[in-house]
Amino acid sequence: MSALAAVVELELSRLDLRYRSLRIADLGGAVRLAAALGAEGQVAPVLAIQPAGTPILIDGFVRVAALRRLGRDTVPALLLPLTEAAALSFSYRQHRGRRPTALEEGWLVQELHVQQGQALGAVAAALERSTSWASRRLGLVRELPEPIQDWVRAGALSAHGAMRSLLPLARTNADAATRLGAIAREERLTTRQLGRLCAAWRAGNGEQRRQLLAQPRLYLRLDEHVAAKRQPSELPALVRDFEALRGIARRACRTLGDARQREQAGATEALLVVWPRTCGAFRELTQVVEEQTRVAP
Repeated sequence: MSALAAVVELELSRLDLRYRSLRIADLGGAVRLAAALGAEGQVAPVLAIQPAGTPILIDGFVRVAALRRLGRDTVPALLLPLTEAAALSFSYRQHRGRRPTALEEGWLVQELHVQQGQALGAVAAALERSTSWASRRLGLVRELPEPIQDWVRAGALSAHGAMRSLLPLARTNADAATRLGAIAREERLTTRQLGRLCAAWRAGNGEQRRQLLAQPRLYLRLDEHVAAKRQPSELPALVRDFEALRGIARRACRTLGDARQREQAGATEALLVVWPRTCGAFRELTQVVEEQTRVAP
């Protein structure tokens, strides 16, 4: 394929951006890249196809947005001699830079399977993944309400927050997940704040939920006040255990990132002997947690 592909200059105004919806908008990335391009002037080619005259952009949406901010008219593009489905799969396999989120992967699987009409097994093979992986990614898209996905696409809602907090809630109450997602978007809540709101919704009764929806900021301020006054010994045992695991993981990351500390801490024995056992324990814990988050409270 590389022998047939060619780098050409494409007019930005003629680009078909139909697959922009498969990626989360990165406005900050476009601004930073525009500044870098203004200083350096070099642009890595985007990926595109041109099956019938109009070029279709496959990858490089942030670069295109950055060039438009700079007032440029063209972009260098590697034209792939592939079909749309094959080009999308090729782009995923060759992707460099930011790793796609699970939701973006789900959008890609849905595009190839539902819109392009490929069998799920063929989609998985083209993406060099298992069929069960493709099925799980497709399930994410089908379970998460469309308004929440649109907010994530637009960059108005964190993909991590949507997957971590809103998706488990949507499996039992899609309307509540959508309303809390709207609050998170309008109030610009952090992922942690959104998680606390979802946890409060699960634990509350009808009146408490009504008040939470009416005054989410008030609830968060009260919750922060109570948390600040609570002593560590007053926390539930499982909360203390998880907090301890989080602290240990952060300390291990710092140790492994420092060459001197890494040697003094016995990194070789830890990584070769203890780490595989630790991974096994975490896999078991992750499985239990995922099963619990799928169960209605």
